[in-house]
Amino acid sequence: MDLYLILGFLLCTNFGLSSAEFTAKYTGEKAYPLNSNATLKCQADPIPEANAFQTFWFHVGADGIPKKFAVSTSDPATSYVYNDAPDAVKGRFIMDNAEFLEIPEGPGTDSNKPQYKSGTAMATLVDVQVTDEGEYECEAEDTAKRATGRTRFNLNVYSIPTVSIEAITSSFNLRPIPPTEAPEIPEETPSETPTGEEVPAAEEVPTGDDAITSDDVAAGGSEGDMVAESTEAPITTTTPSGPEPTSVANCYINFVYPKPAIVSFTGYTANGASVSLGDIPTGETIQNADGTFNITSTLSLNVTKDLDQVQIECSVEVYKKVVSSELTPPYTVFYDPDNVQIKFSRNMPTVGDLVMIDCIANGNPLPITSLTLPTGEEVSVPYDLQVQKSSAGMYTCKVPSSEEDIEDNKDLFVHWTDKPTLTVQGNQIAEDTAIEANLGDTVELHCKAKGNPTPSFTWLKNGEPLSTGKTLTLKKVYFTNSAEYTCEARGAMTLSTKFQLEVKSGCTLEFTKTVSASSVKEGNAFVGLTCKAIGNPPCQVTIYDAEGNELKSGTSMVEYNQPSVEVQINPLVYMCEGKNNKNATSRNVKLDDPLVYGAEPQSSGLGAGVIIIIIILVALVLVGVPLAWYCIKKKNAPKAPPAEKDAEAPHETEKLKSEENDGNRA
Repeated sequence: MDLYLILGFLLCTNFGLSSAEFTAKYTGEKAYPLNSNATLKCQADPIPEANAFQTFWFHVGADGIPKKFAVSTSDPATSYVYNDAPDAVKGRFIMDNAEFLEIPEGPGTDSNKPQYKSGTAMATLVDVQVTDEGEYECEAEDTAKRATGRTRFNLNVYSIPTVSIEAITSSFNLRPIPPTEAPEIPEETPSETPTGEEVPAAEEVPTGDDAITSDDVAAGGSEGDMVAESTEAPITTTTPSGPEPTSVANCYINFVYPKPAIVSFTGYTANGASVSLGDIPTGETIQNADGTFNITSTLSLNVTKDLDQVQIECSVEVYKKVVSSELTPPYTVFYDPDNVQIKFSRNMPTVGDLVMIDCIANGNPLPITSLTLPTGEEVSVPYDLQVQKSSAGMYTCKVPSSEEDIEDNKDLFVHWTDKPTLTVQGNQIAEDTAIEANLGDTVELHCKAKGNPTPSFTWLKNGEPLSTGKTLTLKKVYFTNSAEYTCEARGAMTLSTKFQLEVKSGCTLEFTKTVSASSVKEGNAFVGLTCKAIGNPPCQVTIYDAEGNELKSGTSMVEYNQPSVEVQINPLVYMCEGKNNKNATSRNVKLDDPLVYGAEPQSSGLGAGVIIIIIILVALVLVGVPLAWYCIKKKNAPKAPPAEKDAEAPHETEKLKSEENDGNRA
């Protein structure tokens, strides 16, 4: 019967009896855990009608020939497992048409007329076993179109194992064994007994066949028969691990399937870093009744110091899943130090910084390290260093070792900047010094400072940047150059030195006047006087009148006003004086403006009418007195004869004129 099925299969396949457009595809999982339910799915394409779809299931034997063992249809009543199916499958292969049938529900539907859903035939192999693993086939058939499609798939089974690890030896000693020397036995010299008897010679120790052996001791003899009993405690040493590999850990993998090819071992250092210790073939293997395996794999290593404080785990990969053990306790490896490093918390500190210096050495147990400072002083670590300029230099860490002391040297480079020093006109000045310069002088300032790295220099005036460089030159200084100057040295740090510059001078005066019509009295004038004095220290300014009376005084500038000044016959003169500790100077101002100067002289304050009367009276006196005198004189003169009278007339007239002139002179 099977032969006919095979021939039919071959004929359908080779001679095109099945539709070339109808295919079957396996869409289920490819691997299932041991003892789980394996769901097998076979997809038909294109999807047949619900009542025209059936699927045949085949198992491919070791000979490669598929054997049909079940059929599933849209009707569960016609889905069954063949009687000659493998016993291991009977009762565990359950077919379900839910994936490719959809039963209509609700008003207006006929539940007796199912519709196709997805064209997938599904079967479940319950409680899958290792023996179920192998090749299978499914054949989908569209009975209405008499088309078939077949596909082959693998059913894989796996078992996730339990994995554990055990440290075989957890402590190793790599330190050299110190040589042990036999204790020296002092030679005995013959001596006389108290009675003078000779001491018998020591008996000869038997050799060869007569020698006492350890078996003799075990049989009841005593080692005291040969040597004296030692009172010292025995010396015990640990044999160091040699170059031969040493068994370190066993990895136990139980109930695993399929059997893994390798076991991986991974070490984890104290800081959490991982390192592969190797992938080794699986070791001793035992197969269990259910087909799974129990495996023991042993890790062997050439033990080095790198194993110290390492924890190990082992792992296997089963069907793309990695299963790991727990970690072993840390391994302990005793070894002499072979490395020490000096560490600075800051490699290039600045003066004032705090630097922690430590010596990091290996070895188990950890050795005692010492630190030697550049001064030669030896200190313990860690060491806190308050950095100074003198802290620069070489530092040395040293650790003792059984063969030769180990050390590490490292230079500490210190950044520093000195406080700048100032010179003015070649003379060094101290911080916050006040220096003086005369108005118009040239002042040359120099700034210098040392440092690592070499500092740069910046000049500030009253806190604001002024210039850069070591030298600052102020030419023809004026009062505005009076300020606080700062030199900043900028390097590893910024340090500064400042001073005060004062520009000094005597007083220089400016005395001005303002003359205008008075708003107080018509005909009078307003006079304003302003006196300014430029000098440092500030000048004391005073205004005086022509008689030297002080009118007003103040500092640097004084204003004096006269709201109403009468017109003067003579110009008024005022003086301004300015003085400080450098000099004293003065200036005058004359009020010769037309508003205050140019009046005619007036006498005693008499009115114009009086003055006219006086002028008339003076004229009358000047004319009337000579005339009265002439009349009196003429009246008292004797009468002359008529003839003589005419002759004397010119003479009298001349005399009268002469007297008038005298009167005028008077």
